[in-house]
Amino acid sequence: MASKLLQKYRKKLILPVTIILLLIGFINIYFVLNITPRTNDECIWTPVKESKDSVEIIFTMVKFEGVTWNAGIRDGDQFLKIDGKNLRSIYHASYLADRKASGDSLLFTVAREGKIFNATVKVKKLIQFPQLAFSILGILWLIVGFVVISSKPFGLPQILFYRIGALFVLYTTSSIFGGNQMLNPIFQYPLLILVADILWVFGGIFLPFIIVYFFWVFPLETKIIGKKYTSKILLYTPTVLFVIAFISRIYFIYYPVSQHL
Repeated sequence: MASKLLQKYRKKLILPVTIILLLIGFINIYFVLNITPRTNDECIWTPVKESKDSVEIIFTMVKFEGVTWNAGIRDGDQFLKIDGKNLRSIYHASYLADRKASGDSLLFTVAREGKIFNATVKVKKLIQFPQLAFSILGILWLIVGFVVISSKPFGLPQILFYRIGALFVLYTTSSIFGGNQMLNPIFQYPLLILVADILWVFGGIFLPFIIVYFFWVFPLETKIIGKKYTSKILLYTPTVLFVIAFISRIYFIYYPVSQHL
């Protein structure tokens, strides 16, 4: 029944579905560029246990001529404060640093050999370029797929090509979960987390099967796809895997979390 309805309204659904998917794709890119980048001060903050109830944060692996090096900080210096706020842990330090936008500055209070001094560190943001590349690829593939399927809405290669672009976009939804969770607005809305999580899991499971399916029918249909159950296996297998993944996430992730809300 659902298949017949899809066949009947395919031409009318292509455009609105594509617009929705493009919107999702651009949201993914926005998050990668503006929400999830982390502050990169080009060094390592290493927690060192000073006593039973005290931990120091020590600068290590300070990059030569990096932003921290240029601020006058060296390996072995003790990290005390950011913008006048005492540091409770490296996670607290990350939160304070990640709040600033690229190009801003942070005031680090540092101790060296018993002397305390302030150092101004320029904020650099680390963008996850692999996620950005996949997000852009998904959008481009979807746009080309829209043109292809619009020219021949009922052709199997055209349908599969379009589905690859759609699944790429859904899969890259995982990129919105990056960055500092305390600063990422998605974590303030449990329902959005649930929807985004389902979308990327769905895209990630179905994508490889649809890619294989496409290249078994294009440019020439292979013998294996002509076998009786091949196409059904390529569609039913990811369906079963998705159902298992969804049930597992409800049982082990969503439900336990809801009990603590």
